[in-house]
Amino acid sequence: MAQAIFKSWFVNFEPFGGNAPLEWNEVDFDEISTVQNGYAFKSKDYVSDGVRMIRTTNFDNGYVNNNDLIMLPSEYYGDTKYRNFIFKKFDTVLVMVGASVGKISLVTELNIPSLQNQNMWRFRTIKPDVPESFVYFHVKDINDRVRGWSSGSARDFYRKDIFKKATILLPTSQVLDDFSKLTIPIFEQISINILENDKLIKTRDSLLPKLMSGDLSVTD
Repeated sequence: MAQAIFKSWFVNFEPFGGNAPLEWNEVDFDEISTVQNGYAFKSKDYVSDGVRMIRTTNFDNGYVNNNDLIMLPSEYYGDTKYRNFIFKKFDTVLVMVGASVGKISLVTELNIPSLQNQNMWRFRTIKPDVPESFVYFHVKDINDRVRGWSSGSARDFYRKDIFKKATILLPTSQVLDDFSKLTIPIFEQISINILENDKLIKTRDSLLPKLMSGDLSVTD
């Protein structure tokens, strides 16, 4: 639903008579969003219990999962050295190198707190009136443009400037506010659904062995 609204408003300009309003400004993407590299954490720092580290292997069906997580010392989360690698809800992440280059996922409440590993970029709004949903769909749009290029090398390894200097149309604050009011509640509901699914999966995995062994009866 949010994708359809984005396309209608900012690709086809349907609410605006089919053309971008003259008061909208053409800007580089890095004027509205960070393009943050991850950190190359060392295996010697891994611990059995601590703060989660998100890897590109956690990108799944458009969202970040918590499967097979690696843990880092809890104190890393408050260390200024790693401040730039702390995830926030609705950050957009993209694989920038390797076999799954161009794969995009959304960080949700399920993944917080966590730190960003290498081989990915994190995108986050830097303007108070630009919602995370606007950044997310523009990352997808820019990524689709790159994937349409004929050059194979450009698709195998993304250069940061491809995203930082991609031109976009920046609407007025009122239009951005209207878009936020329509789309952020959808993102919030997605985040809630993912949390609920995770609880259901854990409940299922806890109950099934007990049911199969007879320790727990269906009649109970």
